[in-house]
Amino acid sequence: MTIFKKIKADLDERIAEDEVNQGQNQKFAWRHILDGRILTRKGFLKFFGVVFLLSVLYMGNRYKYENLLRERTNLNMELQRVECKKLLLIEQFTQISTRDAIIQKLQDNNIPLSNDGGKIIKIK
Repeated sequence: MTIFKKIKADLDERIAEDEVNQGQNQKFAWRHILDGRILTRKGFLKFFGVVFLLSVLYMGNRYKYENLLRERTNLNMELQRVECKKLLLIEQFTQISTRDAIIQKLQDNNIPLSNDGGKIIKIK
């Protein structure tokens, strides 16, 4: 039990020294970050609201960014589907518009074809 009392007394002594030295030594040190003393400084406490606001804005921005990425992915998938459909339609139109396909359709509809190159009509 005496070991814990010694440790507690040592910590209390260090805290007291730090409180005395804090007024004298206001410079920044990495150990203040590591041991958490920076969270108790008045300068940090003044800007805590700003830090909180920035963190909320960051989270909101991240959420919006993820939604935009999801929407972009959906639009890219839709674009691929439309491009595939476009290529299919182009292939169908090229098959329909070949000379043999046109001749076959004309014959199916009983429309006579002339091999003389067509009649020339002269207008006076």
